Amino acid sequence: MLNHDETKPDWTLYYWGLASTGKGRGEYARLMFEIAKVPYSEVNDPNTILPLVDTGGKTGSASFPAFAVPMITGPKGVCISQTVAICSFLGKLFGFYPEPELEFQALQIALSIQDFHTDGRACFHPKELYASYFTQIEEAKVAVEKFSKGRLHHWLNHFEHHYLNNNPSGGAGFFVGTRLTYVDVMMYHVLTAAASQFPEAWGGNNAIPHIKAFRERMEALPAIAEFIQSERYRPFEGNSMM
Repeated sequence: MLNHDETKPDWTLYYWGLASTGKGRGEYARLMFEIAKVPYSEVNDPNTILPLVDTGGKTGSASFPAFAVPMITGPKGVCISQTVAICSFLGKLFGFYPEPELEFQALQIALSIQDFHTDGRACFHPKELYASYFTQIEEAKVAVEKFSKGRLHHWLNHFEHHYLNNNPSGGAGFFVGTRLTYVDVMMYHVLTAAASQFPEAWGGNNAIPHIKAFRERMEALPAIAEFIQSERYRPFEGNSMM
């Protein structure tokens, strides 16, 4: 268990340890706690995690049914899994939620972010989606090359369109509304994952200057810059955008 405070925090994130994955989807939740400067602890032990979730035909013991981690627990019995649900909940609680009229536009973008992440992982597992990348390296080389030349840019260009739709002048701004929301935090992570996993394709795409600048601004925010320098900051696994 990794603690972000000397005393046990009210919030706990459950996600696999570094032996299983890198940042993974748990990073979205970590960033929400970090940007809000809210202390949290993290549980990575599979012997603790597996009994909590529904798996292998067995019912998990989490207070609200969970199919998989990431999962968070917190005050007043909070127990939430699914990345978008976690980030939107924490966004609303911590003050990073859009205005009511933009709520579902934000949700649309958040769901697209997860679709992109799923696509980015899948091309590293073309033979068997849930098997290790290392059991299908040769097949993955073909799929990764195809993805990095095609669908990757479809997604990146789509997010550039979203950015400009909310910021027609192209100036410094956000993805929904006029202030930082959970969608911006999620977007920062998935763009960072893409830049890390596909550096040549990312660097060579000249059609996305605004989301490249957005990512750099997000990374310079004091809370994120501090997180990057901390021991809580994980490396990427090096495959699967995880």
